[in-house]
Amino acid sequence: MADDDPKLTGADVDPHRRQLFEAYDNWLLRQCRERYDARGERWQRDYASPEVYSRSVAPNRERLLAMIGGWPWERGPLEPRVEEIATTDAYMASRVWYTSFNDVRVDAILIRPHGIGPFPAVLAQHGVNHTPEQICGFTDDPEHSAAYHEIGVRLAKHGYVVIAPRMIGGYGEDRYNVPNIPSLRKFEQGRAQNQIHRKAQLIGQTIQALEYFSLSRAVDYLETLPEVDNDRIGLYGLSRGGRAALWLGALEQRLQAVVSSAWFNERFSKMLEPEKINGGAFIETSSEFQFIPGLFHEFGDADIASLICPRAFFVEDGKHDRAVWWPNAVQEFELVREFYAQLGIPEKCGIRIHEQGHETEPEDEITDIQAVAFLDRWLKSE
Repeated sequence: MADDDPKLTGADVDPHRRQLFEAYDNWLLRQCRERYDARGERWQRDYASPEVYSRSVAPNRERLLAMIGGWPWERGPLEPRVEEIATTDAYMASRVWYTSFNDVRVDAILIRPHGIGPFPAVLAQHGVNHTPEQICGFTDDPEHSAAYHEIGVRLAKHGYVVIAPRMIGGYGEDRYNVPNIPSLRKFEQGRAQNQIHRKAQLIGQTIQALEYFSLSRAVDYLETLPEVDNDRIGLYGLSRGGRAALWLGALEQRLQAVVSSAWFNERFSKMLEPEKINGGAFIETSSEFQFIPGLFHEFGDADIASLICPRAFFVEDGKHDRAVWWPNAVQEFELVREFYAQLGIPEKCGIRIHEQGHETEPEDEITDIQAVAFLDRWLKSE
């Protein structure tokens, strides 16, 4: 380099780097906003009757499934294996393994009340980096089970067959720490999901398609149980399980009542506008599996809920939950309420904003939990 060649410092270079980043970033934000605001153009909802409505939104359901990669797998033999955990005066608890697809085996906690039934059934779905054992209340780890208030076993004692499938998360000693797999270390929340999601994307899939198909297979398994009433199956999920409740409820029409807890929100702000969300937006986190290509062309949370309609749908959020900004959730839910109102079935949707945080409503009596009362109305009533 000659002595007279320019020598630019970081102070000279950095403004140009920033300018290009901001140009892309601002353009993309505008594009996201425009598409999100125009997503209604992709819908042709017809409120002539619940049956007509269901047919009118069927193409949107197909596009939602295609957006996450589809379900190309055969529903082959479940080949269940059941191992007893415990029998009490109120229930029988087991661990069951079933085949999702190919050689992928999923385990779940199954809790059955005594008696011949038929009983209504509920999938109890745990959140990120948590477990079926925690949502059921079968763990010696009270700190990380507290959010669920033992909702799984309480539902079983209340007269439901409960199945709690496992979703992908970190693992290993000291909760999730695996020394030789840094991507699964316990404080890297979401890294296990990201690793599966990245590999899935390379073959045109997503972690959502894999997991929601596996949860749908749990419905297949419930339908094989003689004590289950196949016309009265629901889903209650918290956090990432609340996301699964919303999405699987939209895709899996055998679910007659769905409770999405600690998830439902106004999606644009929750994804992209941390300054408008108490607790932050996903754009500032490492949770890349939350980002689905093309989502804003067609779907906000209320739109996905409209694919559950005319089946029963309930939202449960907490005022002190930093993962959900409850005023936005209430505003978004008004869109949901309108779908049901136009069909003349406003009673088939509901929302509860309780006074606590990222958790199910912490009532001592299970019948005082409004989400459970909602499930009872639509899964237990004749």
